[in-house]
Amino acid sequence: MDINGYPMQDFKLLYEKYLEGKSSPEEIEQLMKHFEVSDTAVLAEMIDETLDTKLTTGNDKSEIETLLARNHISVMKAVRKKGMSVSLYIKILAAAIVTLVIGYIFLVLTGTLRPVTRPSGYGKTIEVLPGGNRATLTLSDGRTINLTDATNGKLVTDQGAAIEKTADGQIIYTPTDMQPLSSLYNKVSTPRGGQYAVLLPDGSKVWLNAGSSLRYPVSFYGLKERRIELEGEAYFVVAKDKFHPFIVSTKKQTVTVLGTHFNINGYSDEPYLVTTLEEGKVKVESGGVSLNISPGEKTVLSSEGNMEVQHADLESALAWKNGKIYFKDADIKSIMRQVSRWYNIDVEFEGKLSAKLYSGGIYRDAKLSNLLEILEENKIHFELTEPVKGKKLLTVRP
Repeated sequence: MDINGYPMQDFKLLYEKYLEGKSSPEEIEQLMKHFEVSDTAVLAEMIDETLDTKLTTGNDKSEIETLLARNHISVMKAVRKKGMSVSLYIKILAAAIVTLVIGYIFLVLTGTLRPVTRPSGYGKTIEVLPGGNRATLTLSDGRTINLTDATNGKLVTDQGAAIEKTADGQIIYTPTDMQPLSSLYNKVSTPRGGQYAVLLPDGSKVWLNAGSSLRYPVSFYGLKERRIELEGEAYFVVAKDKFHPFIVSTKKQTVTVLGTHFNINGYSDEPYLVTTLEEGKVKVESGGVSLNISPGEKTVLSSEGNMEVQHADLESALAWKNGKIYFKDADIKSIMRQVSRWYNIDVEFEGKLSAKLYSGGIYRDAKLSNLLEILEENKIHFELTEPVKGKKLLTVRP
């Protein structure tokens, strides 16, 4: 039997070679063309066999299919155009990236990092779960509310604002008293392994990454500007108000906008403070220097106080907000800073580490072991221990 004039036996070999991660770009392109066959019975049978033999018993098929359905792989667009059923499409998608399914890997890793072809078994003794919607709300009178444990719905009314918690990891402020409250502030803090979103009284929305905090007025009523304070990392969608500038202050800079979408990465352990603009315009000021940036650009502020405008990689900068851990041309220390914050673990390094750069990522709902498996397969070695109860230590070695 031939598939589009291609011998069936050769097609199977090409298919199996792809699953093993050994295909050349030309072979991958050739294989994708053959996924467009009108008679899908043979292909469906091959895919079913792949799913049965390649996937680990710990991953339920329905769970994997749901996960894969969220991916948009451009090379598979032709498959959907053939009028296949959704279930068959998902199976084909699963087969196309089956070597990445183990560990919930969502990207084909590039550069020096190669896809995992077998799980290493790392992390089975000590498992580390991913972070989630965890935060603490500090009210204007000093009272604190653990948002992780608080019941959904109305939490409290604080000095003219009703505060509500939603089921999707967000608190919402609704003004109840139109009077100046400029001296009253609330603060949302996320721990390592936490994230949360805040809908501010003016309608602006802020997503907080792990190990971050946001301090803001209970009400913006009567204020000439909407000024808030950030530590760590956050993504902003600012409500437009040309008469009241929205200002984000960090320890080293201020960002002024009227209405826009942008991200600030201001972690103290990062070598640079980076402000990335997705939509609109912002002005970034630091040390007497003022720079304007446009969508797709970023300001990079060094520890020495030097600031410049650069082209931004939006996919990388906004990955955390979109539910992914993503690294592009990153060294191992940069990768581990993300890992440490999201999985709430300590990281230490031993010996002389490789200077290689890596690209790739996983969904943030994956377990730590899923990420470590693919890194270990690429000759990055680890030891995960629990020296103190409740504390996890990841030691990285050459």
